[in-house]
Amino acid sequence: MIGRSLGRYRIEEELGSGGMGVVYRALDTDLKRTVAIKVIGDAPEDEGTRAAVMREARAASALNHPHICTVYEVGQTADCFYVVMEHVEGRTLNTLIPPDGLSPEITIRYGIQIADALAHAHDRGVVHRDLKGSNVMVTAEGRVKVLDFGLARRVREGQRAAETESAVSVDDEGATAGTVAYMAPQALQGRAPDPRDDIWALGVLLYEMATGERPFRGDTKFQLASAIQRDSPAPFPPRVPAGLRSITLKSLARARDERYRHARELRAALEAVQSEAGLLAPSWRTRRPTRRVVIGLAAVLAAVTIGTLASIRALVWPRPIESIAVLPFVNVGADPEMEYLSDGLTEAVISSLSQLPQEKLKVIALSPVLRYKGRDVDVVTAGGELGVRAIVVGRVVFRGGALSGSVELVSSRDRTRLWGDKYEATVGDILAVQQEIATGISDGLRLPLTGEDRQRMAKRQTENAEAYRLYLKGRYHWYKFTPEDYEKSLRYYQQAIERDSRYALAYAGIALAGVTMAYEGLVPPGQAHRESEAAALKAMALDDALGEAHDALAEVRFVHDWDWPAAEREFRRALALSRDPTTRRFYGHFLRALGRWDEAIAQMKAALELDPFSVETSKALGATYFWAGQPDRAIEQYLRTLELDANHAQTHDLLADAFAAKGLYGEALTERRTFLILEGAGEAAEALGTDASEEG
Repeated sequence: MIGRSLGRYRIEEELGSGGMGVVYRALDTDLKRTVAIKVIGDAPEDEGTRAAVMREARAASALNHPHICTVYEVGQTADCFYVVMEHVEGRTLNTLIPPDGLSPEITIRYGIQIADALAHAHDRGVVHRDLKGSNVMVTAEGRVKVLDFGLARRVREGQRAAETESAVSVDDEGATAGTVAYMAPQALQGRAPDPRDDIWALGVLLYEMATGERPFRGDTKFQLASAIQRDSPAPFPPRVPAGLRSITLKSLARARDERYRHARELRAALEAVQSEAGLLAPSWRTRRPTRRVVIGLAAVLAAVTIGTLASIRALVWPRPIESIAVLPFVNVGADPEMEYLSDGLTEAVISSLSQLPQEKLKVIALSPVLRYKGRDVDVVTAGGELGVRAIVVGRVVFRGGALSGSVELVSSRDRTRLWGDKYEATVGDILAVQQEIATGISDGLRLPLTGEDRQRMAKRQTENAEAYRLYLKGRYHWYKFTPEDYEKSLRYYQQAIERDSRYALAYAGIALAGVTMAYEGLVPPGQAHRESEAAALKAMALDDALGEAHDALAEVRFVHDWDWPAAEREFRRALALSRDPTTRRFYGHFLRALGRWDEAIAQMKAALELDPFSVETSKALGATYFWAGQPDRAIEQYLRTLELDANHAQTHDLLADAFAAKGLYGEALTERRTFLILEGAGEAAEALGTDASEEG
């Protein structure tokens, strides 16, 4: 198989075998990402094998969760079936458990993540049925991934009675219907699958992680199955905290009704004891329990009785990810008529996430990520360039009035998949889709959000789908930055307002377009500024929390009215509401005009940090150094700007001024000639060179 291609996947290395096939590492040649492929061969005409493979694919592909290995697709060739899955770097849980067990803290942390994965699956009617240590991967960051839902069954009311086949046909190495050591008594008896059987299996894993042993023992499968149905779990060693013992034993209750009713309840109980795990150490019996310990144990008992407690997730989950970039969604069909929708969806997701407080989440604005549009991007490289810990990538397919696609949140450190989902909707539902995506991403980041945070993210500027579509077209043309596209952008914003007269974002778009066109000399400044002022004030009257509107009004007050205090108020308000690096750069221009050099430099640096590839911002920082009387720093910054764009004419012109200020006239002459050549004034450049040589 090594070197063979299955569809767009090229097989590179065998990772292991077991269950229903052999697992390989492979390269997705389209998306340039590593995947895992389970290959099932030998009997392509076997209906039983075909049904099992399809059952695995259907069950697993319905699950999209940070702690579940994702199935991307299932395929078939002339001689085999294959299932394409997320490739997870790490070690299986069973290889991480030492002879005397893991620490209580680690046991609880892994248990919570596994329980969360099961809760997600159970909510969607899927029971794993083969949960065990070799089906749980742990990444280098300590993040759990539950693998191989190959034995999953969909469990729905009215269908359970049909599934009563015996499951006792396995050993620890080759599971075709379950692994005896992790099977609940009811599964051994051939009873219909039930989510509480997975809770039993997690109880076995908790016991194994905490002690290094399994709770039931037997020399043969028959003896082991008998012990599971007849005996109590082996006693815990004293080092295992009482709270963890109580939770494990409840999970291993022989009767289903005596176990946790749902994996969420088990997760909540584990969360409750985690904060006390350090106090309930092996020597706790030798000390008089403190009031805190007693309260902690009471909380555990309450969790066991009631089933749920307030989440203490921040104590046990991996540290939340506080920085993210959403790369431009790929328009898979490359339909130019739909490009505005894929770009618009990207910006809408960025906008929703940007509603969260900046101290909770750093979100890269749209303009810096547009450079990745249409490129094959490695998420680790992009994460390093943008200075973020996670990257969002998405693919969208438009067919007629429908859209479908997928979105993934990926760690920019090790490419671990943190969250993902698939979408199918009509184009008219794009408002709801972008909201679902933003919510899913925030959950995948494990951010500690308040109800107010979620309300801000869910806020919609319009409920009119057509107005929203027209606004997205306006934004699409805006980011082309040409005179013709500015005009188109304005027309689409105006059409959006015709559909919804209270669409504040469209008014803000008109305001920004007006000041930009006036700045670039495309329209008479007086009339443009008055129209921009009116549009900005209208937008603010509808929604005062729009940074774009305050930014536009600040430009009017600064450039046209020369009302410095009013301009600064608007700039500061815009910066409090928006993360657009352009706003910060223009505020730097404002501060530079007032001679507030240190503040201006700080704002330019901050803008460049938000968009490190912006030639305009890098050049503006160099100019700010120059006018602040720091020509050495100006030269250094201009040279960095030319590393971004060696043919940026204005930067060569400004660099010439900086060299001249230092008395470096030869270097200044070279830069001035380069500027003239880039501007198409070759004759002037030659004349300048001749004059300079004669003077020398």
